[in-house]
Amino acid sequence: MLTIVGNNFGGNYSGVTLKSVETRFYVVVDGIITVVPSGAAYDAAEVLELEVEGLQMPASDPAAVYLTCQVSGQRYVTIAKAWIKNSRTICIEKVAGWASLASYQIHLRCLFFPTGYDFCPQYLARNKISLSNAPSGVTMRLENCLFKEGWMSFYVQFSQWQAADPTALLQLTLNNVPAGAAGSLLLVYNEASLESMGSGYVPMTLNGTSLVSDEAPGALFNNAQDYKFIKGIVIFD
Repeated sequence: MLTIVGNNFGGNYSGVTLKSVETRFYVVVDGIITVVPSGAAYDAAEVLELEVEGLQMPASDPAAVYLTCQVSGQRYVTIAKAWIKNSRTICIEKVAGWASLASYQIHLRCLFFPTGYDFCPQYLARNKISLSNAPSGVTMRLENCLFKEGWMSFYVQFSQWQAADPTALLQLTLNNVPAGAAGSLLLVYNEASLESMGSGYVPMTLNGTSLVSDEAPGALFNNAQDYKFIKGIVIFD
């Protein structure tokens, strides 16, 4: 567990905790903070820095984190770089195009590796995931799921997913997911009208083999080009 004790951009996160798992090979972090991109401290910060307690890794290579927001009822997601600057500081890239928002969320759900470390994921347990009871037309094109005790890295790409009723919740059953797997994930989709802000997304909840959206996907979900995908890190409670 990491505890936020300070920052350089004016946020009030005193005592906020982030789930974490740390070994000498990697650090897994799982948490969300809300950023209000205004004020002198935010404007002056070249990168966003979180001062934390409980971290051992001296420095890391960059990882990717999601940034999400909601504008006029539409959910948007983009990515930014994050890295461990030192054993007290996690840095997150500022996204200039989001500076005018009232607020946005940083999803610090990522896997950090030490600077210059060549990671070989073969030592992690892999589970081959498949779908059952899938809605008509939903197929899974690519999956890659790595599991360790207490956490998982999860990536699934769908080559077809048209919601029969965009006003109803999305539901899937995943085979061969560990019983204790549970957490929040984002189902990301691209639609031409959203590109100035990023991509669209639907918040999803994983509970064992059950994957269910937190809300209906909306009409733009079926207009999405290319593939829809879920990619994330989850630390189990």
